[in-house]
Amino acid sequence: MTKLIFLDIDGVLDTYKSRYMLDPALLERLGTILGRTGAWIIISSSWRCGNVPDTVEFLTDYDNPRVGSNPFPFTDKVVGITYPLFCC
Repeated sequence: MTKLIFLDIDGVLDTYKSRYMLDPALLERLGTILGRTGAWIIISSSWRCGNVPDTVEFLTDYDNPRVGSNPFPFTDKVVGITYPLFCC
């Protein structure tokens, strides 16, 4: 059985505490969940773009002020995005 995580990022991986940037501690927690479950990720967030490659690029772009020095480390697990689209 394939396990999927429909991942929202705002308020889940970036919070007020992390100044709305990707939080390393929360990314680590997600990594633990992925490791224990073998789940794949579908991005269901305003961080998604027109397709998976563009979304992955956005999540890992050091020039993106919301990413900064903490790029999303699980790009190999992202298999889809939800619709409707909000372009980055």
